Amino acid sequence: MVVIFIELGSNYVAIGHWLTSGIVIGLLYLFLYITIFRYNMALIPFALAVPSLLSKISSPITYPHPVGIQVAIVAFVLTALFAIYWTKMLDREVSG
Repeated sequence: MVVIFIELGSNYVAIGHWLTSGIVIGLLYLFLYITIFRYNMALIPFALAVPSLLSKISSPITYPHPVGIQVAIVAFVLTALFAIYWTKMLDREVSG
């Protein structure tokens, strides 16, 4: 964490944005735990995969590369399949 602050230098706007986004994401996951995950733990892998899936979709748009779309599609599909598989395995363990 110290390395991140050193690399940012005197850019306090970035530090504030980083802290704010971390707090918001943490509060969101706390709310989801209190309302949903406490009762069905099998949904956790899927919920944690959604932000990753969204970044996989947006990466070829923000950083264009000749094969960026193909790589993003493959990464998206593999991440989604892994999240679905992991969710089903946890659901099977909970069900008995």
